Amino acid sequence: MKNYLAKLTLTWPGIALCLFLQRTPMLKSLVEVEFALAPRVLHVAKVFITSAVSLGAYNTVTGATGDFQRTGSLEAVVGQRMAVAIQAERATPRRVEIIGDLPPGIETNQDSNGEVPNGTVLFSGIPSQAGTYPVTLRVLTWGVPRAPIRELDLEFIITLSGPQITQAPVSQRVVAGCSLRLEVELADETGATFQWQRQTAASSVYANIVGATSRVYSVSNVTSEVEGRYRVAVRKNNILTIAPGGNDAPVFVTVQSGPALQVWTDNYFDDPTAEAAGALGNPDGDALPNLLEFVFDLEPQMPETGQIPAISTETIQATPYRVLTFPALRPCAEIQVLAETSDNPGSSQWDQLVDGENGVVIEQTLENFVVKLPLSTRMFTRLRVLVD
Repeated sequence: MKNYLAKLTLTWPGIALCLFLQRTPMLKSLVEVEFALAPRVLHVAKVFITSAVSLGAYNTVTGATGDFQRTGSLEAVVGQRMAVAIQAERATPRRVEIIGDLPPGIETNQDSNGEVPNGTVLFSGIPSQAGTYPVTLRVLTWGVPRAPIRELDLEFIITLSGPQITQAPVSQRVVAGCSLRLEVELADETGATFQWQRQTAASSVYANIVGATSRVYSVSNVTSEVEGRYRVAVRKNNILTIAPGGNDAPVFVTVQSGPALQVWTDNYFDDPTAEAAGALGNPDGDALPNLLEFVFDLEPQMPETGQIPAISTETIQATPYRVLTFPALRPCAEIQVLAETSDNPGSSQWDQLVDGENGVVIEQTLENFVVKLPLSTRMFTRLRVLVD
């Protein structure tokens, strides 16, 4: 077993409404706007409007209000902004009445007298509750004389959103004996369920992986049996999304055999025998030699700009602690990482820190490797890496 000492030096130390309208033959587009109207403030952002929808006609001898034109969809998703504009082709609504309950979060641009500006009735906002909301728009007065009262029935349909995947899992090449970690990220995990699936070379279909029902799928001490294509089925609000899906590249997991550190070195260096590729080489010039880049699963030729470890304080049961937070360790059968302490950094005698002894707390998760030391104890800390 090779014994490497990995040394880390630690120090403590209100815009106007803008509408572009073409009244004849129809309302063409509503640009992206933010506007303020007394007595309430409404905000409209990123409203992309296609051709207006014709909603019936009315003509009289003395005045013609023409067809209602609706711009924008009455269907929306909870939490996403919506805007719907209603106008008549050959007259302008002046005073209107809204009959029925609008979706929570949606408002109109009518003032306290029921009047609307620019002859356009606007419904806008961010709906906060799913449901179907029937509403009747009644135009009481028009911009033409003696025009009759007209009504328009509207039905707002608000639905819950499905999974919004912000980061799909990616292909990985894993060394036998080390660990595999696949993960998917969502904009909001609330209420979401997960099911990881794998397709092997011997099968043409994806099969559910028993027990793989969290956002992260991990396997320690992998063997060639984990090779294959992977994907995850995410369901939220009864809407199913597959990641990766569509035109996204499939996720391949391949397993390489051989000593993990040597395979890693062969993958990252054109000349694995060069001095810069050695375990204590440091081609990127940061504070981490290649061995620690391997242990922390970092890029050996890309300098780390953040502080490793991150240093903070924490109080545990009224006792103040100094907290050293390292990147997650690469679980690997041939690698052992020890946290050690001494009261003299130049001493040849270093003792291993053990979780639960002398108030020491050591935590290892998929995200971090954390060492917590009581502040009352003056000690120096280092990591020792053992490689089979």
